[in-house]
Amino acid sequence: MEIVRSIREMQEYTKKWRANNLSIAFVPTMGALHDGHLELMRVAKKTADVCIVSVFVNPLQFGPNEDFARYPRPIEKDIELCKTVGVDGVFLPEVHEIYSENFSTTVNVGVITEKFEGASRTSHFQGVTTIVAKLLLATNPDWMMMGQKDYQQVLVIKKMVSDLNFPVNVVMVPTKRDDDGLALSSRNKYLSDSERKTALQIRKALLVGKQLIDNGSKTSKSIEDAMQSVLQSVEGIRIDYCSVANAKTLEKKNELESKESVVLLIAAFVGTTRLIDNEVVDVH
Repeated sequence: MEIVRSIREMQEYTKKWRANNLSIAFVPTMGALHDGHLELMRVAKKTADVCIVSVFVNPLQFGPNEDFARYPRPIEKDIELCKTVGVDGVFLPEVHEIYSENFSTTVNVGVITEKFEGASRTSHFQGVTTIVAKLLLATNPDWMMMGQKDYQQVLVIKKMVSDLNFPVNVVMVPTKRDDDGLALSSRNKYLSDSERKTALQIRKALLVGKQLIDNGSKTSKSIEDAMQSVLQSVEGIRIDYCSVANAKTLEKKNELESKESVVLLIAAFVGTTRLIDNEVVDVH
């Protein structure tokens, strides 16, 4: 497994692999790897000849009051986990390698970034699209694997890739969960034992919303109210958003349509930890 720290070196490795007619799959991460990340790597290994993983905590996507400074960075452990899956290259750049002193160019995707995560976290998606664009130019992959837990982020990246003609296929891999149903997240490490139990209400709320739709409910407000009731039934949860939207556009409508795919989206604070989760449901 190659450990690569510079953009130029990463590009050279990519050229070498391509010269040997090897296909490339790429998994972008911020490290603190868990089995959700490893699942993305497993899918990448099954899809392409070469799997590249980036580990980079991106300062551009953190707000001024968010957890950039304390975000976990167990680099050596992350490298060992990559080895267990058979990753071919780990791209491990420093901040100054990605963003030079006079860096001033960003990538901005409109409309779809202006709601949900974009409304709650100003400039977050601009940071995400900028770093992903730079990582794609460094790794030049055929496929990029991203997790469904960050549902809106995947749609944003797909839009960027389409609009800017990046020659890459973005693959959304289903959310990996613990046995109790909690979506795997690097931020779960912040939760106390009692907060973790409280966090299970997020998944419970999503399943309540799904059951309502499966039973024929098509009124967005009644579905959202039911999910909010689940979240509010215990102390220690502060809801950021709890919504139903079209799964392709994230457009919100009062009434769902038959044969439409919708996504139930929740972001909530459990203690001081902000968690997100979602569920895609087909309307009958």
